[in-house]
Amino acid sequence: MSEVVVRRFDEADAVETVEVFKAIHAATSGSYPLLRECSDAAVETWLGNKNWFNRWVAVSGVGPAKRVVGHVGICSAGSDTSLTLWTDALGVETGELSVVSKLGVSPAAQRSGVAWNLLKVAVEQAQAAGNAAVLDVASSNVAAIRLYQAFGFRTVATAEDSWDGKPLEVAAMVYRPSS
Repeated sequence: MSEVVVRRFDEADAVETVEVFKAIHAATSGSYPLLRECSDAAVETWLGNKNWFNRWVAVSGVGPAKRVVGHVGICSAGSDTSLTLWTDALGVETGELSVVSKLGVSPAAQRSGVAWNLLKVAVEQAQAAGNAAVLDVASSNVAAIRLYQAFGFRTVATAEDSWDGKPLEVAAMVYRPSS
């Protein structure tokens, strides 16, 4: 794979970002993103369903061969299931949180450092704003949890959530790198 550059998301990236998440959905047999259907409209709605502070894409290639291969954003905590778990663990108010959200890397670009670089930008931006970086992830997504732990996120608790009427356990994680 050619060099990958992480830059701010632009609305012109929307179509390719949707394609990245559709490819992930197909490769994970529908376990991420959690969508009943994986149409362009469903993914667009899922991606737009946040109060974004900022978003970034990872882009591979040059010239006309440039392609979006990953995405991440940080947003306000809103009414996330993990909200109380994060604020209690960190002793902070809701407004002092930046939720790392919608991290995804196209299957062809996985295991090449793209997710790490996207996380790095998101966490640095959260810290620059004076906020704690937090996230939650399905407890069954072991690969993602390993990545987050290696990066410096720690699980503070698990919580029961639901998706489409079915129970879903999520791990609430906070960024606390080892010293």
